[in-house]
Amino acid sequence: MLCKNKLFLSFSLTNEIKIENMFDLNYDVIKQEIEAEVCKEHNLHPEFVKTDDGFGIKACCEPFHKELVAKSEKMVEEETTRFLEKMMKDIFKE
Repeated sequence: MLCKNKLFLSFSLTNEIKIENMFDLNYDVIKQEIEAEVCKEHNLHPEFVKTDDGFGIKACCEPFHKELVAKSEKMVEEETTRFLEKMMKDIFKE
């Protein structure tokens, strides 16, 4: 398990990544972008699965999975930043 900025990533043998965080992120944006990807080798789309702990990504092969992991990490980081910026703006409005 890797911990980075309160984001916890765990990997399983079934090519899934699970990302947990303490924020209620908009997973629809992440899901759309991840599921739009296509494996260059197998021409298959990944499956994005929302869980109670975050989400999982199922991919057809390890290289494609690694690519999706990197992309999803960046997207979660960006969504978290947006969430925090909005929260800070709301706090200082009062």
